[in-house]
Amino acid sequence: SAGGGDSHPHDSHPHESEGGGLSVLLAMRAKKLGAKSAMPIKARPVGTADGIFLGDEWSRPRDLAHVVSAYINPYIKHGVGQRKKTVADLGVRGGRVAAELVGRVERLWCCDLSDRMIERAQVALGPRNDIRWIHMRAVPELPAVFSMVFDFVYAFDVFNHMDLHLLHRYLGQMHKMLKPGGHAFFSVANISSEAGWRRFASQGDHSVGGFFFYAPSTIELLCSKHHLKIVKSSHPELRPTDWEEAPPGHKDFGKGFHDTNYENMYVARDLLLVVQRTDAVGHGGSAGGAGSFAPS
Repeated sequence: SAGGGDSHPHDSHPHESEGGGLSVLLAMRAKKLGAKSAMPIKARPVGTADGIFLGDEWSRPRDLAHVVSAYINPYIKHGVGQRKKTVADLGVRGGRVAAELVGRVERLWCCDLSDRMIERAQVALGPRNDIRWIHMRAVPELPAVFSMVFDFVYAFDVFNHMDLHLLHRYLGQMHKMLKPGGHAFFSVANISSEAGWRRFASQGDHSVGGFFFYAPSTIELLCSKHHLKIVKSSHPELRPTDWEEAPPGHKDFGKGFHDTNYENMYVARDLLLVVQRTDAVGHGGSAGGAGSFAPS
């Protein structure tokens, strides 16, 4: 559970604090998932695809590994003599994505609305000095101390469940959190992809456990309004036959996939995007253009 007051992102003492948060919709979804996902939790070695995490049942290990490789790893790298990145995970849930980053970044801020999800992630990741935990509020409004302090922010497989108004608010929070020039990664359900359309057509009405679907043009508009330039995006027709960089320690590290029949579930169904903050201070700066979708 969360406790104490707000914490500065560079605070060297591990403790929980309250910040802005995910919607009530995600809280209900977290409760629903928690009820059906009472599987044992085992922390896998950092940077590998072994072990069990809440959420591992949603996709194959290599689906997630490709996403981390192509959409996260290139943006958390640091050169010789450079400091490691400060990163935020908006919607940590069971910690399956966070497990791929710990030890490779300066500090990872793991955020979630659900106490249960935070507790699961804490068990899965174990005690670490480079992780901070934030119990988020239902209204996505982070305290001013979190403004322009993060090099990279990500929300993977989280925004799929948000409606347009809530997504608009969260992209504003991402912009607020990023340093000028910083990057963010997120995904949404893509109605224009074949797999996304099939899911949409079979879903019926929007619900907590279902998806809210977007056309790429809508996301491009939102990013433009929030001064977030699209620098990388997925394309459902392109198969990830080669990884840009497999996670260190992974069984396929140093090798690419050459399985032409392999289709990544997330790439086929969703729109995956990396965006960059292009203005210097607030929304009054120059957006520098939204950019167009650049297939990965």
